[in-house]
Amino acid sequence: MKKTRSGMITLEGYVAPCDWDEDGEVIGVELVTDDSREFAIEHSGPGAELLEHVDEYVETRGTVSRKEDSYRLKVHAFEVMDAPEIEDWDEEDDYY
Repeated sequence: MKKTRSGMITLEGYVAPCDWDEDGEVIGVELVTDDSREFAIEHSGPGAELLEHVDEYVETRGTVSRKEDSYRLKVHAFEVMDAPEIEDWDEEDDYY
């Protein structure tokens, strides 16, 4: 997470559905970062476009606000990216 003097922050993560209408259509999304933090995406400007990018990995630039225990992200710009590679599970590490 990078923050600039103007309060803009850069976050990377997956766009995940978090709200559905009566017909099961996604109407709300959140950004889930690699360290499992969740940021509800405001549905204005470029943030509204993220509804079209569910399950994709993105880099966002915007401002974060906090209300109680939840965070909201007002997206000013975003870019769809390749997801980072995840290390393969080593079979020797199986603990079952």
